[in-house]
Amino acid sequence: MRTFIPVICVLMLAITFPAAADLKVEGTRVVLEGGKQAGSVRINNTGEAAVVVQSWIDDGDADAKPERLRVPLATTTPLFRLDPGARRDIEVRVAEPTQLPLDRESMFWLNILDVPRREAHGRRTAIEQAVHWRLKVFHRPAGLPGKPDTAIDAVKWSIHRSSSGTLALHARNPSAYFVSLRKVVLNGRAVAVSAVDAAVAPYAEWSLALDEEQLGLPANPVLQITWIDGEGRQHQWNGHAATGA
Repeated sequence: MRTFIPVICVLMLAITFPAAADLKVEGTRVVLEGGKQAGSVRINNTGEAAVVVQSWIDDGDADAKPERLRVPLATTTPLFRLDPGARRDIEVRVAEPTQLPLDRESMFWLNILDVPRREAHGRRTAIEQAVHWRLKVFHRPAGLPGKPDTAIDAVKWSIHRSSSGTLALHARNPSAYFVSLRKVVLNGRAVAVSAVDAAVAPYAEWSLALDEEQLGLPANPVLQITWIDGEGRQHQWNGHAATGA
C-alpha cells in the first residue's frame, strides 16, 4: 500500500531553496529581457531515487489546472523523469508574442511539481511526497523607459482609509516595471505581506490592509521596504508614506 501526501506549495524566496525534497531548484525567478524569447532555471535531483517533474506556466491563479490555462508563455518539456544525481534546465519560452504588452513588464508564474518515486517494501508503507514550487517569470520588452532597479524610487506610498473604512497602505507605481516586495516595515513594525501578492504592477496601484490597533495612523509614517531585483538579490529602500483621511 502506498500513501500520498498532498502537495506542499513552496514560494521561492531565496536562491537554492532547501525544501524537504530531493529536487533542488537553483533560482527564484526567470527574466525574459529585451529580445530574448526564452529563459531557464536549473533543477538538480540530489536524492537516491528518480523523480517525475511536471512544469507549467500560470498567470497568477495557483489553483488553475494546467490543461485549462491559456497563457502566452510555455515550458518546452512539461513532463519528464530526472534520475538520481542528474541536472536539467527547465526552459520557458514565449509561445504567443502578440499576446504580450510591449509598453510594460508582464509577470507569470513557473510551476515545478516534484513527485518522487517510492517503492513499498514488504508490509511497510512507502510515502510519496509531492512538492510544488512557484517561481516568478517576467517578460521585459526591449526599449522600456527607465531601469528596473530604480523603479522602487518612483513608487508613491500613502496610508489612508478605503471606502469601507479599512486602513491600508497604498502604492502607486508609475514605472514600466514590477516592484517585487520581500518585506514591509512601518514605523519599526513588520507588516505581513503574502509572497503571492507582494508585487506592485507597472502603471498600477497596490494596497495592503493594516492592523490599525497595532500600527495606528502616525503623522509621518516611516517605511523600510525590502525589494528583490531580477537576479533574486534583496535590497532595502527607506522613505516615508503620505497620510490622508
